[in-house]
Amino acid sequence: MKKISLRTTLVFLILFTGCEEAKELIDNQEIDVNTSFVVSFSFGIPEMADPTTPVDYGRSEGYDILSNPEVAERIGDPDRIKKVVINSIQYEFRNFTGNVDANASGRFVFEPGSQGNNVFETETVNIANSDLLGTIYTLQGDFEDISQRISQDRRVFFTNAGTSSHNPAGWIIDVFFNVTVTVELDADDL
Repeated sequence: MKKISLRTTLVFLILFTGCEEAKELIDNQEIDVNTSFVVSFSFGIPEMADPTTPVDYGRSEGYDILSNPEVAERIGDPDRIKKVVINSIQYEFRNFTGNVDANASGRFVFEPGSQGNNVFETETVNIANSDLLGTIYTLQGDFEDISQRISQDRRVFFTNAGTSSHNPAGWIIDVFFNVTVTVELDADDL
């Protein structure tokens, strides 16, 4: 099925209804913008006297949805964002250095929403193997509360924390968000 662009639709509306009527029909309509963004965490666990002693790690990061070029191009005015829905969150380990036996287990904790903190536990992984194989992990759970928070604040803020064993170890975790941003149209932008 062939899609008709908004501009083509606007031309037809102007031809058959007139410019002002076409503008009224277009204004306040909504479109969905599917996009993605990445948030990265960098960790370095120094060498310990006993490499089997687990070491806790943690770091917080954030992302402003308005800094996403695809979203910024479509919205103009930030108040035109009506909602943000997280479709999926995935992560991977990369740039590993250190003891090849190093393991990490932890959690992602998203800032409190209406339902409190949103905690997503991660499985224990051998970091070197995960990096070598390019393994992508998917967070399982309900992202509705986080989506509502992003819709209100236009940003996401969260922590990646856990425990590393068989240190030393260093790595980066890339967290991939796939989202749909619902934006209100303005005929003046077409």
